[in-house]
Amino acid sequence: MENKDRWLKLDNAGKIFPYVSKKSFANVFRVSFYLKETIKPEILQNAVDDLKYRFPTFFVKMRTGIFWYYYELNERKFEVKKEHAFLCSYKSKNKNNGYLLDIFYYQNRISIEVFHAISDATGALELGKAVVYRYLELIGYQMEDDLNEVIKVGSEPKISESVDSFFDNYNGEKLDRFKAPKAYIIKGTKFFAPGNGLIVGRVNSLELKNLAKKYDCTVTQFISAAMLRSIYLYMKRHQAKNDKPLSIVLPVNMRNYYNSETLRNFALYIYLIQQVKPNLEFNDFIESIKSCYDEQLNIESLQATLNANMQIESSYALKLCPLFLKILACKIGYNKIAGGLSTISLSNIGIVKTPKSMEEYIDNVEFIAAGASTTHSCCVASFNNVTKISVTRIFQELDIEREFFKFLSQLGLEVIVSSNLWEEN
Repeated sequence: MENKDRWLKLDNAGKIFPYVSKKSFANVFRVSFYLKETIKPEILQNAVDDLKYRFPTFFVKMRTGIFWYYYELNERKFEVKKEHAFLCSYKSKNKNNGYLLDIFYYQNRISIEVFHAISDATGALELGKAVVYRYLELIGYQMEDDLNEVIKVGSEPKISESVDSFFDNYNGEKLDRFKAPKAYIIKGTKFFAPGNGLIVGRVNSLELKNLAKKYDCTVTQFISAAMLRSIYLYMKRHQAKNDKPLSIVLPVNMRNYYNSETLRNFALYIYLIQQVKPNLEFNDFIESIKSCYDEQLNIESLQATLNANMQIESSYALKLCPLFLKILACKIGYNKIAGGLSTISLSNIGIVKTPKSMEEYIDNVEFIAAGASTTHSCCVASFNNVTKISVTRIFQELDIEREFFKFLSQLGLEVIVSSNLWEEN
């Protein structure tokens, strides 16, 4: 997007979100940086203004075409805002000067909230790092980045950052892909006030890594197993009759498998499935998850999924279908095909890497997702030997989170837990 006259198609993953999103199904996530001092709003605004040109795929407005939604550069004023209580709220293309992202401040926290049609967590993380780096520069700190780990003011946007990497890596082959079964859906009592409940657990990253190593698995596999165990115990207490498996939908950063620098969406999903049986133990969940990794987390299986998604988009019938019919078809198709395939979503953005000059000013990083297709979403981010595990939910009940963090404590981790207390609204 080199000039104001350029428009941009939504990428393959992003296309579905404008069709299916609504206030109760927002498909919004956030990346937050906790600094060691109170945020100065006017300086944060200047930092964002300085970077707006450098991130053209984020600062866009969505337009309605005859056949598709599309993006145009948004030249209206973008305003940073003091954070409100409703996290990851719906981003309407008719509000917020047309922007589909927000940048918030609250005390010592800077948060980047993004509608998933624009980007995935990896892309949003790059924007967040750049904003914090520029903010610290404007505060007056001496910043250095010898390894070029942050996108900076003055550099030119790259074409490779705005490409649709799904399209670039589609090879046209019809391959057999993994098809997830319908999954157990958590039941509970909805909140009185619209919004999302949030519980965050803070643990030592090295201790967590060593604990996962003890069970011969990765950190993501360990957290997934602990979460499935918590849901299993919840299910047994509240809904004994269930013949559907427990399932975690796990996004996979495809930049790790293909040569891609895109700042747009480039993630696919695998499903971590546990068949429900009597008297399941923690190791049973770990072994099931590792088996799912072996079956699905390989280039052949991922290519098959990528091809299948692109084949749907490439069909002439869909291309020639007017937008209003696409909206109807996508809503029906999404609910019929994708709906109900997962019990919970889990996403780990891993260790957030920044220049050393930034580290002394940042306490920790947090990653949160809400308003997705599951009742609960678990997100993980690590920085400076601190790992934060956030769980959002649409229900008042806290049984699953209590069981999850209690189990981590029983295994020897020191867990510091905080909440937004949404159940009190």
